[in-house]
Amino acid sequence: MKYKIFYLIPLILASCIGTDVLDDVIVSETLTISQESVILQIGETESLSANYTNQYGLDEDVSLMWNITDGSVASVNDQGVVTALARGQVNVTASYNSVMSDPVMVTIVEDINDVAEVRISAPMSMLVIGESIQLSVSAFNVLEEEISTADVVWNVSDETVATITQTGLLTGVSDGEVEVTAEIDGIQSLSLTITVGSDIRTATFSGANGYNSSGTAMLFADESGDIILELSDDFSADFALGTFIYLANSTSGSEVRGGGLELREITSGGAHTFNVTEIDASVDLDTYRYVIVLCKPAAITFGLADFNE
Repeated sequence: MKYKIFYLIPLILASCIGTDVLDDVIVSETLTISQESVILQIGETESLSANYTNQYGLDEDVSLMWNITDGSVASVNDQGVVTALARGQVNVTASYNSVMSDPVMVTIVEDINDVAEVRISAPMSMLVIGESIQLSVSAFNVLEEEISTADVVWNVSDETVATITQTGLLTGVSDGEVEVTAEIDGIQSLSLTITVGSDIRTATFSGANGYNSSGTAMLFADESGDIILELSDDFSADFALGTFIYLANSTSGSEVRGGGLELREITSGGAHTFNVTEIDASVDLDTYRYVIVLCKPAAITFGLADFNE
C-alpha cells in the first residue's frame, strides 16, 4: 500500500506571517532634530539631521518637510541644510505627516564679536509660591568667549505663575510652570523652565559643629508622585571621607546615622538629585524635618537645612 505524504509545515508557517504586528506595543510617533541650537555667520551653512520613530518605536527613514519662521534671515532646503542670510534669529522645525519636531533656534551674526548666544541660569528649577530667586545671564560670541553685555530684557511666559524684574529676580505667584528667557542685543536665550508650586518644601543650609555648608534644599513630588530631593547649583559643604546626605528629624550625628534616611554619599558641591521614593516608598513631604550633611564614619553633622524655618 502506498501512502501519500503531505507537507504542512510551509502552510503553517505562512499562516503566521503578519500576526506579530498585533502583539506590538503602540507608542507615540516622535520626530527629533539632533541639534538644539545653531550659531552661524552670514553666508555659512549647517546641515540639520532628524530622526523619526514610528508608532511601534522603530526608527524609520522618511521624507521630511523642513520649515523656517523667517526666510529673510535664513533658508532651509529639502535636505535640512540651513543657509545664513542676515543677522537675527529663526526657528527651524521638521515635520512628517502630522508629527512635528521641537524647534531648533538658529542665530546668525555678522561679526565674530557680536552677541551670538545668551545663557541664563538659576540656583534652582523649582520654587514655592511667594519665594524669589535671582537669575543670572551671560553673553558669548561665536568663539564662545564671554563678552560684556548691554541691557538685558527678561521675559516669562505666564505672569500669573511667576513674575520677573528687569534685574532677573523671579518670584513665584501660583502653581504651574513658566518659561523664562533673556534677550541681549536682539539675541534671545533658550528658555529655562521653572516650576512654581505650593507642595514644595525648601530650606537653606547652614554649617554645624565648626564646619561649613551653604545652598538650598528642595523637597517635592514629581509628575509620577515620587518624592524628590534636590540640592541647588550653589550647594557647598566641607567634605571628609564618607560624607553622606540624610533626611532626619534630629541634627545629632549619632541619631541621624542611627535613625535617619541615608540617601547617598557625595564628594562634591553643586547640584544633586535624590529619588527618595526609590529608597523608601513610605516617605512623604512631611516625614522628615531636616536635610543633613553627615560625616558618616564619625557621626558628625557638617551641615543642615531645616524645612520648618
